[in-house]
Order: sequence, then structure tokens, then C-alpha cells
Amino acid sequence: MAAIHRTSLDCVFVLDAQWRIVEFNPAAERAFGCAAAKAISLPIAQFVTANGTKGPTGFLTSEQKTVLGKQIEVIAKRPEGSTFPAEMAITAARSDGPSVYVAFLRDISERKRADAEREELNNRLLSASRHAGMAEVATGVLHNVGNVLNSVNVSATVVTNKLRHSEVASLAKIGEMITAHQDDLTNYLTADERGKLVPGFIVELAQCLGEEQSAMLSELANLAKGIEHIKQTVSAQQSLAKKGTVLTAADPAQLMETALTMQGGAMARHEVEVIRRFENIGSIDLDTHKILQILINLISNAKHAVKASSKTPRRITLVVDKSRDGDCTCFSVIDSGAGIAPENLTRIFSHGFTTKAEGHGFGLHSAANAAKEMGGTLTASSDGPGNGATFTLEVPLAAKVEATCQ
Repeated sequence: MAAIHRTSLDCVFVLDAQWRIVEFNPAAERAFGCAAAKAISLPIAQFVTANGTKGPTGFLTSEQKTVLGKQIEVIAKRPEGSTFPAEMAITAARSDGPSVYVAFLRDISERKRADAEREELNNRLLSASRHAGMAEVATGVLHNVGNVLNSVNVSATVVTNKLRHSEVASLAKIGEMITAHQDDLTNYLTADERGKLVPGFIVELAQCLGEEQSAMLSELANLAKGIEHIKQTVSAQQSLAKKGTVLTAADPAQLMETALTMQGGAMARHEVEVIRRFENIGSIDLDTHKILQILINLISNAKHAVKASSKTPRRITLVVDKSRDGDCTCFSVIDSGAGIAPENLTRIFSHGFTTKAEGHGFGLHSAANAAKEMGGTLTASSDGPGNGATFTLEVPLAAKVEATCQ
């Protein structure tokens, strides 16, 4: 249970009608380094200022209730002068009687730091590409990082929302009820109408918190996979000029599953049915990084294709099998989406060509180059607009790859 308490990091201020502090919770004491006794009766503006304003005056006064019910970014200020970025929301806690407000504040320093590191990562990639004279490679790498960052951001958002709406707050309320009746706890739990509900509520709350934990652990696992793939992409950037192939033992079906995981949340949101047809090939030597790069591109494009189509059901079929001659491992992504016009099939892999309004034409071109570097091929077929499309990656066995790369 102690671990659960550590996840509840919200600072809580209870304010009177003039937005002076009447309650200051322990999390706020720790975050601001200020004892509650010293904070009581001070205006909240002593601790918080609007992002970009000068000083506390004029912010969060009783005349400025436009922030009620909204989540805003602020600068939190400690009494000793240091500051930290935060998100804040203020709600009215009572509709009758004297006005009471509750302000919730959360430190977002880590998120800001992560955003800065991501920006630094992008800048490093662009700088390395310029110095190496590999602008085309840089755009391809950034495109691939962007694909994975989408799933990372989705997972991070899901975890954030679950934490924000966590039932941990209910646990705090139960603790307050028990503390208030600690002198007659037995009588309260057995005789009082509200008290008798406490044990059953705790059991339900434990189950709910367990489900929350499982869901967040699952999202964090997806997030970790995404970050690992980004690290691999950045590492590959340093050796792309060699255009070599690094082989490791891997299960082709598992590679397809991993690529799908990167888009799993989006598939559910857009109600896309995913069908798997995986042949049991077993573990073989493959360039897992390049194959994941290609499959993530293909699955992402398929998702956009079915989303743009009016046909139902929205369906993507993933196939893993061997070529007829047994010399290649084949990965196919088949969608029931918008399809490809015949005149576009001949240039679908050209640099800069795209049929998407917001596309850049880097993804498929980069994927085709990666397939070629492995001694394989990436092909596309379609029966025309409205009839879906099939993209197939064929990767030769290790011996053939080595012969091709020599």
C-alpha cells in the first residue's frame, strides 16, 4: 500500500472566498518545503504565478475566476525562491454557504525535462545528418522515430490519465473516516450505517487499484519497448553510412507482434480489426532493427488507409510465411482501406511521393532502402482506389543476405 501512496503526488490547497489558503496537504509541504502552519492564511498567489507573468500580484485573485474548472500551466514558487513548472486546476467545492475552492497542483518538471531531451535528440539527429551530408537518411530516421513516438505519447497519456483519475483519492477518504472514528472504530464499523459499508468498499477499492496497476504496467511495458526502439534508431544513425546488416536470432511472428504493439492503442481507438496469419517459422537470423522499422511504417500506413476509407469493417491482415521457393521470409500487411491508383503503384516508393495530405514521402522510400540493404524487396499491390492494398517485405535467409552484402 505504501507504493500506492507514493504515486499520489498532487499538492492540494483548500481556499476561502478570497483564495487564501485554509488547508495545505503534506504533498504540498514536501513540494514547497513549507510547513502547513506557515502557509495557512496566505494567498495562493504567494505560491503560484501564471506562466510568463511577473510576480504573484494580479493572479488567482477572487476577481479572476476564469481559471475555474480549467487545467493551466503555472510556475510554482517556493518560499526560499526556487521555482518549478506545474499543472494546476481549481474547482469550487461548495455551492451553498461560504465559498470554498480546492486547487490541485502537480509538478511537471520531469515531463518538461523529457520534452527537452526529446528536442535535443531531434536536434542531434539533424546535426549529425548535416555534418555527414546525409539529409535523406536523417529525414528517414526522424520519420521512423516519429512513428514510434506516437505510440510512446499514447502510452504516456494513458498512464497520466489513469493516475489523474486514480481511485487512490478514495483510499485517502477512507483513511480520513477511520481516523475520525479511531476511538470507537469497532462500533463505527459494525453499527454505523456508513461505517458498515467501509469493509466492502475497501475490498472493491483493492480490486480496482489492482486493475489500475495492471493496466498501467501494460502501458509502461509498451512505452519501454518504444523507447528501446528509438534508442536503436539513434544508434543505427551512427552506422548508416556503412549500410551493413546486423543479424540476430529472432522469431518473425514476434517481430510482427512487436510492430503491431507500437500501434495497438490506435487500432482500438479507430475500431480496426486485426487478423493474424502467422506460419510457425521459428527463430532465424534477421536484421531485427531494419525489419521493425519497415513493419512499423507499413502497419501505420495501413491504419491510416482504413481510417480514410468509408468501407466497413475496417480490417488489417498481418501475414508471416515463407516464399514458395523457401529462400525468403515474407511479411505482408494487407488492408481494406483506400487503395492505390495504378499510376501511383510505380512511384509509391519514390522519395518525396505521398498520397496523404500531411505526408512527406519519407517512410516508404526509407523502408524500401532498408529492404534493399538486407538483400530483400518491398513490393506493393492494389486493385485500385477503394479496394485496399497489400505490402510485402521479402527478406532472404542469412546466407543469401551475406552474399548480397558482400
